[in-house]
Amino acid sequence: MTPQLSQRERVELRLLYWCLYLGALLLYGWSMCQRVGSNTCPYVAAPGLVTVVPLLLLLFQLIAYTAGKEKLTKYDYKHLSKGVRWWSFLTGCGLTLTAITVLIYGFLHLDAPENLRNGLLLLCGAACALAISRLEQRVPYQEVENTTAVPEGGFEIR
Repeated sequence: MTPQLSQRERVELRLLYWCLYLGALLLYGWSMCQRVGSNTCPYVAAPGLVTVVPLLLLLFQLIAYTAGKEKLTKYDYKHLSKGVRWWSFLTGCGLTLTAITVLIYGFLHLDAPENLRNGLLLLCGAACALAISRLEQRVPYQEVENTTAVPEGGFEIR
């Protein structure tokens, strides 16, 4: 599997992924470290805590994706490209769920200005994470036939 992008486009895409990831991470961190009532509420803290897992796994996936070769085997494609799509999607969903719970808390306790800001920060972080997933989904990959000959006495695995 080979991305149908020039070398420059591949580098720009990876830089964009890292910028979007750092944006999502910083917005999440900033909103969850504010001293507001919603951050001490259990039904806000639970999805916020669960969101840390896909955020960390997306970090590891992006490191592997960045270090990956230009020509991918089917295994690499499955674990790198699809992994970036999957973990960025889950991160976006987690951030969206956390934003919804923050906004619900704000409406229930009528201290909306601080919680509205935190909810919007989380929604912007979710947009960054979902943008990574959407961009990677739109990268055109071309399947290239393997030119390596099968060794004597061996067989081709499909």
